[in-house]
Amino acid sequence: MLEDKRLDKDVPIPLYFQLEKLILEEIDNGNYPVGSMIPTEMELSQMFGISRTTVRQAISDLLEIAEAMEKSPKSIDNALQRIRGKIREFLE
Repeated sequence: MLEDKRLDKDVPIPLYFQLEKLILEEIDNGNYPVGSMIPTEMELSQMFGISRTTVRQAISDLLEIAEAMEKSPKSIDNALQRIRGKIREFLE
């Protein structure tokens, strides 16, 4: 579960990207099945020692992916490409 995970504050990848990845991994692993709730903004903030603004950004990006999933598989790819592009910008 997320409580056992850590964010790496020493790498050039933004914390909200790292949090998104962790949440998506937990969903993919079945730890948060359809209809279940992830921890609250406050819980995630306390769990990882990050600001609520950082958590909000991660959740916002995840919601963008979820909305794209409702539209079509092609929209999912577009949303994921935008997020990957953001990550690449930070790594360059």
